[in-house]
Amino acid sequence: MIVYVRGFNEPDKDLGKWAVDPLVKKLQPPANVKTHTVDWPALPGRFLDEGNRRLVEYLETEHQQQPDECFVLVGYSLGADVIQDSLGAGPHVISEGVGLQIRGIELFGNPYRKFDTPRRTPPEYTGRTVDTCNKNDLLCDPTASVEVGKACKITDLGSCVTPAHLTQTYVREGLVEKASQETACIVMTGEACSAASGASHTVVAGDTLWDLAVKTYGDGTEWPKIYEANRSTIEAAARDHGYASSRNGDLIFPGTALVVPPAT
Repeated sequence: MIVYVRGFNEPDKDLGKWAVDPLVKKLQPPANVKTHTVDWPALPGRFLDEGNRRLVEYLETEHQQQPDECFVLVGYSLGADVIQDSLGAGPHVISEGVGLQIRGIELFGNPYRKFDTPRRTPPEYTGRTVDTCNKNDLLCDPTASVEVGKACKITDLGSCVTPAHLTQTYVREGLVEKASQETACIVMTGEACSAASGASHTVVAGDTLWDLAVKTYGDGTEWPKIYEANRSTIEAAARDHGYASSRNGDLIFPGTALVVPPAT
């Protein structure tokens, strides 16, 4: 079960699909993956406690009904904070039984990386957590511009939501694909696999998936392997450039960050 916790100012349309769908594709088959979105106001302050309560209640109820069910928690922006609170930092904390069933945790744009001390994921979960922050995302990057950062207050998040924090930026920069690949590896093997997850490549003018496959595998017909590993990133880039689709990877654009799976 993949449980998604929404973030601040996130559109209701296709809520969470940008982060959940790439992970589902990597886990299924052989796993039969179900998904659930925790609905909450996604605002700071007392609303964080409400999100914390709703997530814990959902996980505990599911665990009581299906004790063998495993969970992967995915959170964006304040949703990442809700997950960390539920693991041990908040007023509502999951039971040990639920904790043992959590196989992976995926966090994007996590404000606790920068604000409120910052709070950290409890140590017993760090080996299961992929915590991703886009460079210059004011809500999670402690090294982001100080001048702009002075206007960024955790109680007034509107000033913090710059383009670097938007979900489509995380997709376009290839960070979602990288995170889902790492999380899937953790879920399936119990260990991080970033060292074996392949190289990264930023598209330049003239690149094609065929040529990348030739360079990586010695066989251009292996290009679908690269496309499938980066499908959401490639399609998002095509839409950004005014196309309905990439035509199954035929259209790739300079500046797009790709993950290139290793040769096997």
